[in-house]
Amino acid sequence: MAWLQKLSGRSCFYACWKQDGKKVMKSTGIRIKGEVGMNARAAERAAQLAADNMELAAKGECPLDKIMDAVRAAGEACGLGRAVPSVRELLDSVPATSAASSESNRRRAHVLFIRFLGARAEERVDAVTGEDCRAFVLAQFRQASPRTVEIFRVYLKMAFDKGVRDRVIYGNPWDGVSVAKLAKGAGVSIVSQRREAFTAEEIKQMITDFPDPWNDMVAVAYFCNGLRISDVCLMRWSGVDFEKGVIFLREKKTGKEREILLRDDLRSLLERRLKAALPGDEYVFPSMAERYNHSPSYVSTQFTALLRAFGILPDDDGKPLTGNRHRVSRKSFHSIRHTVVSVARSDSRLTADVVREAVGHSSEEVERGYFSATAEQRAKVGEVLEEALRKV
Repeated sequence: MAWLQKLSGRSCFYACWKQDGKKVMKSTGIRIKGEVGMNARAAERAAQLAADNMELAAKGECPLDKIMDAVRAAGEACGLGRAVPSVRELLDSVPATSAASSESNRRRAHVLFIRFLGARAEERVDAVTGEDCRAFVLAQFRQASPRTVEIFRVYLKMAFDKGVRDRVIYGNPWDGVSVAKLAKGAGVSIVSQRREAFTAEEIKQMITDFPDPWNDMVAVAYFCNGLRISDVCLMRWSGVDFEKGVIFLREKKTGKEREILLRDDLRSLLERRLKAALPGDEYVFPSMAERYNHSPSYVSTQFTALLRAFGILPDDDGKPLTGNRHRVSRKSFHSIRHTVVSVARSDSRLTADVVREAVGHSSEEVERGYFSATAEQRAKVGEVLEEALRKV
């Protein structure tokens, strides 16, 4: 049987026992003076229970979950601790995110995991294992792309991390679960389709021919160095300073503060919209702000439909595949950002650092993924190679 020992300068009880003829000593983690609401005698009883189970576990006579149950029982008997929540209760306790698109993904991940577990979702959350998590990932490959499944993994890991922080579980079963490795093992392709940049002619066509307010939204995104659709929809008049010639905004996705100069074309557009604005309008595009706050995906879907209607995208681009999979449209509102980077980086007057800061990318590696060479630029490479041989 294990016994307790108090070490000089140490605040916790130590468990001691004999194993293979040697003395083993481990901290119980239970304070000698007891926690708040626990007297010294109750603390000693809890430490003794923990010590006995630590000895059994070390000798292979008691599994870890039984030890944790014993420690919890000791804590509850002393008026401490709380019951372990079910999987559903843990997921329901996670606070909502501020971004509408992020909240939609979070809720979808939680709903799918509860649906996957079935009746087990009502059982204690510490019964979920890493094998359960991996099985969920493999099951989702039949319905969603690896990229989408990775989003589910991130939100579920965050939920279980909350359980660890709240001390209702002692480890996160999602730790070490790799969607990429599981996809590779299951023979699922993880190659995602890259967004294409719009041509200058397509940008001009959208600004000229698209219905209001989409035509002006495209222009604002382009002249504001490739603003994301969220920042265009939610741009406020309070952030537009005509006197200083600057637009101030905080990016919805990253939270970074941006200052964008008001050049002539952009200034004229905004002055025209301000003149037509109704009293009390908070947003530059009030109707789109309302739609975006209600459903970001609906706004993106509307834009994609316009691209098809005006022949910029073929009719079958982005149409659903089997299950919940969707083809990623080759071009979307975010492609305006690709266009801005490609145009700017192709100009010898602008360095990569200047372009990166203007667009608001966090690194050279991220921005490099947005660059697309035109056919003329690629042809120029061939000309340079030919000229090199002629000079020999």
